[in-house]
Amino acid sequence: MTTTTNPRTTTMLLGCGLAVAAVTLTGCSGSPTVTGSPVDHTTSLTSVSGTPFSSTIHKYSVVIPAGWHVTPARVAWKVGAEKNDADVDTYSGVANEKLTIASQQIPTGMSQAQWYEQYLPDPKDVPKPECFGAPDSWEKVAVDGSLGGLFGRGMWCQFTEVIVIKDGRAYDVWATPDATKATPDVFPQPTLNAFLESMRLSP
Repeated sequence: MTTTTNPRTTTMLLGCGLAVAAVTLTGCSGSPTVTGSPVDHTTSLTSVSGTPFSSTIHKYSVVIPAGWHVTPARVAWKVGAEKNDADVDTYSGVANEKLTIASQQIPTGMSQAQWYEQYLPDPKDVPKPECFGAPDSWEKVAVDGSLGGLFGRGMWCQFTEVIVIKDGRAYDVWATPDATKATPDVFPQPTLNAFLESMRLSP
């Protein structure tokens, strides 16, 4: 069964204030290019309060905030497949918040632009296409020193998503403020920041 991590069928919002990379991500027809120097807002694992967790399937580590718990993925997330409960690491909060993390190796011969194209939904297939946008329009963030993009913060989008590509592996962080119902509420910004700041990518 497809979960709410599927970007093609869900449409959340998040307040401003994430550390933004001082860069420009350009191009969507070819491989995106980065100019300038990203602002690395990562911290040491010991500076973020919580419980360390390492994902062998998705090749990263993170610190789980106090009160949250994780259900690890059981299988890998395959290119071209919609995410589901089995292939994402699912983090659950105390007030029905939900955050998932998954990654997949971009196949040899596939450009980053092609990967984005096969992952993102066709605008005509979703009720709020403005929740997605093109990668070059996303807010820029740095995760473990790698440049990524944040999107999905519009009213009633129901999700916030961050994608980071490092050494040919695409990492996807997806979050919703309430996994049980549609809501205009925002996913807690400090919580999202804590996850992103503590992430270490090991492709």
